Amino acid sequence: TVAAALALGPGVHVVEVSPTSDHVAAAVAAASTGQALVVVPGVVAADHVARGLRRHGAAVARWPHDWQAAAGGATVVGGRSAVFAPAPELSAIVVLDEHDEALQSESSPTRNAREVAIERARRAGVPCVLVSPCPSLEAYVAQTDPDGGTGWSLRDGSLGDGSADEP
Repeated sequence: TVAAALALGPGVHVVEVSPTSDHVAAAVAAASTGQALVVVPGVVAADHVARGLRRHGAAVARWPHDWQAAAGGATVVGGRSAVFAPAPELSAIVVLDEHDEALQSESSPTRNAREVAIERARRAGVPCVLVSPCPSLEAYVAQTDPDGGTGWSLRDGSLGDGSADEP
């Protein structure tokens, strides 16, 4: 479950769920840890999750409309741009349907919200839970790779392009 994955602490955790599972339960588990960031592939899903969190009594910032609430510590729910939302008291990041292609931007340079979420969680020292009925290979690599599978911020501070390697 998402709650069990969050209890594991910092790092990337993959949770495989049923295709019919309710995303609200995952978001509630994340919000119970404090200020969480919940990234979903679409607007309809974001609205559904935000409504469900409010029904459970959580303070919710629907990104990008509620910037001030996000900066004030509310749990942030939104699409791929939500990974950049202000979260001064960030406690966890959950990416729902992490396999969905809608999380990949089409503009140049391209970015995938899953990859940005993994790196943001790593830098903040909080858990990043990737939830999907069919987890991607990238999710499993991120779970086992000490750098989160992003190729960013290697332990020696290089950019991961081999420039710091010996010839």
